[in-house]
Amino acid sequence: MRQNESYTIYASGARADTNSADIVNVGYAGGIFTFDVTATVSTATTPSFKIEGKVPGSTKYYRIATITSTANSGVHRVVVYPGVSTANASTVGVVAQEHVSQPLPHIFRIASTGTGSTGTITYSAGIDWLA
Repeated sequence: MRQNESYTIYASGARADTNSADIVNVGYAGGIFTFDVTATVSTATTPSFKIEGKVPGSTKYYRIATITSTANSGVHRVVVYPGVSTANASTVGVVAQEHVSQPLPHIFRIASTGTGSTGTITYSAGIDWLA
């Protein structure tokens, strides 16, 4: 039986608008994505993170979830899992969160936006795989 695991997508660092490399899901139903924003270039910067599934046999992607916060720092969380509900979702220590009731596809990526043409966001990103 598969067990839940954690995976670091990005260690903490300053990044401009970025797409991650493709991430391969090896049999998990979903995951909890956590983005820990620790600094932005200015108060006008609005961090936004996307999870995008890859179209099989293509170089195109489709949006699974987008999370945007007016807070310049803090934890942003996206839960992607079949049947997930917001009814019992804890918001303690989280500045923004989203829940998507669908399985996580085999290949996906994360993307960050909101830095403008010259800005950066300092953040780390990871996933807790859910069996």
